Amino acid sequence: MSCTPAKGSILIEGLRVFSYIGVLPQEKTVGNTFEVDVRLDFDCGRVLENGDIADTINYAAAVETIRHEIEKPAELLEETGGRIRRALCAQFPAISGGSIALYKIHPPIAAELARVGFRLEW
Repeated sequence: MSCTPAKGSILIEGLRVFSYIGVLPQEKTVGNTFEVDVRLDFDCGRVLENGDIADTINYAAAVETIRHEIEKPAELLEETGGRIRRALCAQFPAISGGSIALYKIHPPIAAELARVGFRLEW
């Protein structure tokens, strides 16, 4: 019996990082808490067979990369999401697709809401 290649995903959910992302002057000086959920797709066939960390995506290293990119000041969540994607794909060439959802926990908006965000999929 032959199977198709195994596709897997590394999931990083609810990572919170403080940063200065926003257009308004207040956001650039006071900062905000951001939350990110990331899904990184890859061919996981080899790691299923051999259990070798070299054949998977090291989520601890991915978390550090994500944190580093969020901590850089920016005006837009979209810009930060693009930086996260580029950094992760450069660090882990095995990534074949994924998604990044980046949320601003306390947006400067006069409304009752849990958060606002941006989602990038590829």
